[in-house]
Amino acid sequence: MLCYGQAAFGAKPEEMFAEAELFVTEILFQFHSIYKDEAMKRCFLKSVVMITKALHHCKKEDIHLPHKTELVICIMEVIDEEPLGSFSITVLHQAITTVSYLTTLKPPLDSVIKSDLVCKSIEKVYSLPSLKLTKLKAGSPTYPTQTQDFYQQTINACNSMLIGLLSETPNMESLQDILIYTNGWIESQKNYERERAVRSTNHLLKFVSEHLDFDITQEFSLLGNLVALLSLRIADRVEDIGKQAAEAIYYLHYIIMGKLAREMERKPKNKKGNVVKWFREDFFVSGPSVFFNNISKVAKAFGEHLVPGQISELVLRAIDNLTHEEKAISQTAGMLLSSFLEECGTDMEDLPMIIKEIYNHLPVINDPITKEETLKAVRNLATKRLNGVVDILLECSLEYDNSSIAEMWKTLACDPYSNIKLIRPLLKRLKDEDPLSDVCNRRHSKSLMPIAATNALCVILSLPESADAIQGKFPHLLIALVTQIYFVVGTGRRGSKRLSNAEFPSTPLSSAIQALKNLTVCAGYEKEYNILGMQSCWDKLATPEDFFEGVLQLIRTLFAFNKMHLKLTFKQANTYMRRPDVKERTVGMAFFTEDEALEPFLSPLLTHALGSDRMTAKESIKTLQIMFRHLDPNNFAPMRMALIPHLLGYFNNDDNELRVSSIGLFGILLKRIKDRSKQSLKEEVFKAFVPLLIQLMDPCTREVSKDALATCISSMNWEDVPKDVKEIDPNVSLFYAYKNICKYLVQKNRQKLPEMAAQMTEYLRSRFTSHRQAAAILIGCNAQYMKSDLSAKDIEDIYIALQELQADHEPTVAKIAAEANEEFLRHCGHWVNPNILASTSIQRSSNASETRK
Repeated sequence: MLCYGQAAFGAKPEEMFAEAELFVTEILFQFHSIYKDEAMKRCFLKSVVMITKALHHCKKEDIHLPHKTELVICIMEVIDEEPLGSFSITVLHQAITTVSYLTTLKPPLDSVIKSDLVCKSIEKVYSLPSLKLTKLKAGSPTYPTQTQDFYQQTINACNSMLIGLLSETPNMESLQDILIYTNGWIESQKNYERERAVRSTNHLLKFVSEHLDFDITQEFSLLGNLVALLSLRIADRVEDIGKQAAEAIYYLHYIIMGKLAREMERKPKNKKGNVVKWFREDFFVSGPSVFFNNISKVAKAFGEHLVPGQISELVLRAIDNLTHEEKAISQTAGMLLSSFLEECGTDMEDLPMIIKEIYNHLPVINDPITKEETLKAVRNLATKRLNGVVDILLECSLEYDNSSIAEMWKTLACDPYSNIKLIRPLLKRLKDEDPLSDVCNRRHSKSLMPIAATNALCVILSLPESADAIQGKFPHLLIALVTQIYFVVGTGRRGSKRLSNAEFPSTPLSSAIQALKNLTVCAGYEKEYNILGMQSCWDKLATPEDFFEGVLQLIRTLFAFNKMHLKLTFKQANTYMRRPDVKERTVGMAFFTEDEALEPFLSPLLTHALGSDRMTAKESIKTLQIMFRHLDPNNFAPMRMALIPHLLGYFNNDDNELRVSSIGLFGILLKRIKDRSKQSLKEEVFKAFVPLLIQLMDPCTREVSKDALATCISSMNWEDVPKDVKEIDPNVSLFYAYKNICKYLVQKNRQKLPEMAAQMTEYLRSRFTSHRQAAAILIGCNAQYMKSDLSAKDIEDIYIALQELQADHEPTVAKIAAEANEEFLRHCGHWVNPNILASTSIQRSSNASETRK
């Protein structure tokens, strides 16, 4: 192979072009045909260099080297076979130098071949041992003294090769084909590898900035990623790497400004319509050191030149380095993030992803300076895209006692700009409305946004900085938070009088109440806040039974001394009464606490309570409950008389909440009626006894039914009512209580027994297990009175119903039905037709057989 190289080097210029094809073909043939030890590799490489030099001696332009691509592939094979991190680098050095010679000849290499060559070459060169290690090895028998210098020459040769490859096709695409591989080494954990990668990048960018013939008109897609990588390295623990990175950024900006200058020859503004001033002001004054330890200036220099996708790449790279083990790098990442979001956050893509990435990284940022810069970045972004930032933070605010999201909300609340604008979108989301719309739509009962907004407000309203922000919005926030409590109050355990730890809300209910507490203090109602606490107002708001009582207590206490917000609060409450959602209308009504204010709403409420829409009726009945606690029912006799029979119809309704509300209102109306009016209601009251006794077995309605039953007995004006009938002892069994009450009721009004028996029979077919069970017990208790007061048909109907109930899918009900039937037959069996007894016996046996199968 050396012979062909020597022949080419000694050939005359006019003969060289004719012989070049032969020489290259022969050495390629020899290379593929023989065993390639180190000596043969060096001969091959030397031959290629000699042929290349011979062609250059011809002194012609655009010299074409035959089979250039095949030669480069062979050289890549030589490079690939060299071991990583070797101290013996003679062949590697020669191979890289040979490529540099080849790049001076035409044709340019294919981009795929070029990329493969760059990848293999820089891997071998960048991974060479550090210069410190070569100093230790220098002078040993194995490694001569010149090793250290030779290492540096190899690294320099690699940079020259990269420049040569770039010179073949001097454009931005070719530059990016090289940078895509060098960029990966800039983040290496090893100092010497990072230093070589940053130095190569600086070398390449300097070359491009100094050559006017370089085509920089193409798009630079790697710009965002490259700016991020180099900016982070400015804070490298190796000072020289930091300086090299700052210098590389300087040349990169020079390239971008040169690209912009060519565009500005046609128009004086960049793509975003901004006139670039910074370049003219101080770029040339400071020189390459302008960016060293000055990240904010990097953001000013590049912010307006990055397209949205590049901004996102840069920001994500900065976020990933917020938790870097080196404090200087993590702090630089924080400054890079905050600076660029301040400069170009408006144009950034993927806003939800960026905010969520910051949120996910925040808990694991240990350095306080880095955390401060990260929160500053959120604040900078919010000043440009507040509604978007708020909505994304709300998605992260569904967890309770989340310190990271709390920090982010506090950051926005403490920023003067965001603080002023923050409450409005949160208030909109609290009401489950679009912040950008003024339309009030029906609230979605399953929406999580109001819960998230409540959690956010709970944090924000705890800060003294929020006092100014809520001026003018206190009435809106007050009613919206009360409404939110009303929506979630049913999610906790019914009847619970205790809130969770208020400092660390753990449920939607406790969070909403804590937010309301914070609002009260933030608005300057400290005295009223203390009074409300002593009155147990917050506990009342937390329980379904006492919620409206708590609302009335809240309003009366807040405005007892300070009337500043009174008018606006009632004005806002009035708007709630016209809302499409019935619960919102209910809260609006609850705010009108005085008799003269309540009276105009009684008629529409009564209409809704008597209407066919069950949901509207339920909310209207609940509102009437609280209203009649403050009104005299005797002043509204026609309304009362129309409402009481209708309430009885809801005692057996499938909706637990409707049953509780109806029984409660029934008791309130009956308790407050004057004696002279009670006589006209005795018929309706007697109809309520059996349903109320049935409801005593239901855990949902037990307490309210017990009170209503006592009120019914009291309203009948009976004398000598036994204590165990008037007051049901919770320690005795319901069977015993039923027996005593039934005995007393029959004694007082025996002629009503058939009607009561019909009610009991109807409840035997109820969908509620407790109701069927209670009805069977009641029939067993009254069986001894039925034999002489019920018709044969009534007795047979009860017998058939009890027989059917013995096949109930609930074993407890079936057992009680059997016991009740046995008691019933003992007293009334002789009234039952024998044919019915026989047929039901056969049917029961058949049902039992089917059950066993």
